[in-house]
Amino acid sequence: MSRWSSGVAWMVRLTLGGVFLWAGGQKALHPQLFALDLEAYRILPAELILPIAYYVPWLEIMTALALFIPALRRAALVIVIGMLTVFTLMLVVAWSRGLQINCGCFGAAGHDATDFGFAVARNLLLIGGGIWLTRRWSQPA
Repeated sequence: MSRWSSGVAWMVRLTLGGVFLWAGGQKALHPQLFALDLEAYRILPAELILPIAYYVPWLEIMTALALFIPALRRAALVIVIGMLTVFTLMLVVAWSRGLQINCGCFGAAGHDATDFGFAVARNLLLIGGGIWLTRRWSQPA
């Protein structure tokens, strides 16, 4: 692989890891507020909201860190792409229903309503970067 390609791969991995580490960290600090954001989507059963609000932030943090452990990075990348896909689908559903909510993407319930177009575009860009890394890592050296 070229130096340029290796540098881009490092930046993509750093971006994905940084986004997930920051997002997970913010939500882990205040899981009750994240639970309120999840509840606002009106998608999940009430009994699942609190367990998800406590679990997802730590999954995001651990997955972000795993992106930098060679033996774990491919599995972590699959999890990142999967989570981003679920998060994006939730955003699209909320957007299509006309909800004016905080997405909860980076914690802190009660802030301004999310710009769903921007959030979906951001997630699609991150998914694209993850898919590119997956393809790059699956190619023979």
